[in-house]
Amino acid sequence: MKRFTHVLSLAAILLFVTAVSGLCENGQAVYDRYKQTEKKMEKALVNIVMTLTMEGEGNITDTTIYIKGKKRRMEATVKKSSNPMMGKPGDKTIMIDDGVTSTIFSPQFGKMSSPSQAADDMDEPPQSVEYMGKESVEGLKCHKINVAGSYGEQETLWISVTGDALVKAESTNDGEKTVTVNSNFKEIHGFLLPQATKTYEDGALSGTATVTKIKTGAKLKDSLFDPEKVEGYENASAAPAAPQFSGQTQVMGQMMMMGMEIERLNREGKTEEAAALQKQLEAMAAGMGAQQ
Repeated sequence: MKRFTHVLSLAAILLFVTAVSGLCENGQAVYDRYKQTEKKMEKALVNIVMTLTMEGEGNITDTTIYIKGKKRRMEATVKKSSNPMMGKPGDKTIMIDDGVTSTIFSPQFGKMSSPSQAADDMDEPPQSVEYMGKESVEGLKCHKINVAGSYGEQETLWISVTGDALVKAESTNDGEKTVTVNSNFKEIHGFLLPQATKTYEDGALSGTATVTKIKTGAKLKDSLFDPEKVEGYENASAAPAAPQFSGQTQVMGQMMMMGMEIERLNREGKTEEAAALQKQLEAMAAGMGAQQ
């Protein structure tokens, strides 16, 4: 009887130690592995062509993203539009980012340029990272961590135990909760990449992105990322604007470009960078509203 009791005691101790070790996972270490994997992926997955369909708020676009090193090109063709700023069905907006300058070509606003919204510029280390435990999301076992930013922002991330991929992100900004969920992961060159993304605002589905095709090792010419090689937007860029609205038109074009960049960052799982850029976009929108 004593031996049986002794065995039970050992079992209880082992269970206790296992539980405590799970809770004592280092949140900062989980976050660092996630970021290191993200950087390794950027270096390993070069010359990429990705096509996807984006839907949200009554708008549908077919989007193609070209990636060559630090250079990006995004082409978004409207299939359905409920927002005049998105254009009409068939309109194509092109954004080229060479790491220094972002240039957008819009049927509505013509050609506009602004400093690159490179993710590295906004990738500041967090103030603290708290480990919250393990949970399963979209069929993947994940580490759950709470990340506190340098400006007081809070974000909860679910990082897959296998592959260190971002599966879910949750943040609150001005009382509005935003949740992004990545799913249908596919292993490409040793990295887990989501083939579908859903975004919820205060519990309601606000947007989806579904990858229809992805190709790595594509032969992409440098001219594809040269804004001077883009043609077909001359009429839009030459269209006269009333002097009192010319500055506002430029701001609206830049806001559209920032919106596309936010979509790209979320698509690549860089939710912190996307959230930082989203705050800039909201500040610009508030400024425009005050001027009207």
